[in-house]
Amino acid sequence: MRRYRCLPRSMTVLTMLSAVLTIWLSACTFDGPSSVRQLEVVTAKDIVGRYLSDNDNGYTHVLTVRQLSETTFVISIRPESGQGCTFNSNADLTGREIHIALSNINKKLSGVMTIAFDGASARIDSLTPDTHADLRTFCRGGRSLIGNYLKVK
Repeated sequence: MRRYRCLPRSMTVLTMLSAVLTIWLSACTFDGPSSVRQLEVVTAKDIVGRYLSDNDNGYTHVLTVRQLSETTFVISIRPESGQGCTFNSNADLTGREIHIALSNINKKLSGVMTIAFDGASARIDSLTPDTHADLRTFCRGGRSLIGNYLKVK
């Protein structure tokens, strides 16, 4: 009678995962350094200024970023005319983004507003999709602070 020695079940799983990973990686290609976009360092000089919302909803908001100290900025959002969104807060720049805990403004909110800067534009969003509604709290007429904003020169 022959005895077969089997590998422990965990070894079999690891061997299978290794094989799948090898096959998956062999299908990948690398186009070289030119395919990787280099992000520029964001400085206070880069982000301070006025930005206009890039919305096609028939309304425009003005995002104003002023420097308060070396890393702290005053963020203000106002409708260009008429009704819209109104928001004011101080915030710190971390890397390329500003994060604002909305619970510091309104205890009922749990979201975090992010403002990501990229060249002559800024993108306002919530850190997690489940708190998008928090960014409507500062608006009228079902509007939201979420969107792209283009820097005014």
